[in-house]
Amino acid sequence: MSRKKRRKSSKSKGFGAVLRLVEGTGRAALRIFPMVVISAAAAGLFLGVRTLLYADSNLAVSKITVEPPTALSIAARAALESEHLGKNILRVDLNSIAEGLEKNPQIQNARVIRRLPSELKIEITGREPLALIQLAPRGPYAYVSEDGMILEVSPHRDMTYVLIEAYGLGMSRPVAGTQIRTRGFTEAVRFLRSFWAHPVARRESLTRLAIDHLGNLTITLGEGPAFRLGRDPDKRLAGLEKAMPLLEDEGRRGIDYVDLQFDDVIVKRKR
Repeated sequence: MSRKKRRKSSKSKGFGAVLRLVEGTGRAALRIFPMVVISAAAAGLFLGVRTLLYADSNLAVSKITVEPPTALSIAARAALESEHLGKNILRVDLNSIAEGLEKNPQIQNARVIRRLPSELKIEITGREPLALIQLAPRGPYAYVSEDGMILEVSPHRDMTYVLIEAYGLGMSRPVAGTQIRTRGFTEAVRFLRSFWAHPVARRESLTRLAIDHLGNLTITLGEGPAFRLGRDPDKRLAGLEKAMPLLEDEGRRGIDYVDLQFDDVIVKRKR
């Protein structure tokens, strides 16, 4: 075959390859094009519907309901209404409202729900004081919740609450909104719950708990004596119950403390 014929053949093959590529691309484009058109139409429809919904005056927030009604102060409720009443309900950031409310130490959990067309419902789980805590000798007192949140600081002792002396936590003054997360405090709370459910609580009042720097717990029943319970204090309740005869009659006045940390009960008498 001559060189001219070979060149013509090569050109025709190259042209054919290009033509096939163009045809293949065209077919692919024809397959993709409807999908692109449908996607664009859907996006346009979504944006159009959203714009209409955002502009709908019927979706403006006209009511904010709080459960329980007393969970928020008048000032807190007024601040919420000032910020959100009249705002399109679909534009309201529910998580942001909940997170803002939970910055209040009195609120443990907040859940915000849309009730279309125009109501926001806020469900609140509040914290309640479990005990009074003192972090330093002669320091101020504070109401503390079961999960260790300091709710309110007071210069005076409230005798309606059991006192937790936590001088070994490394904190000198309580600050509202601060949360205590030590193992010693957690064990003290667990002991409180166990004690109040135990028959001993019907015979003796628990007036004071003391947590040292190692987390060991010492409790005081009534005006005394003290009982050293150490770590895992709720496991000492059986021993505490067996020690109750020591407190009968006038015997308790002569006792300095009772140590229940070991198998043998140690009774330290006053001199």
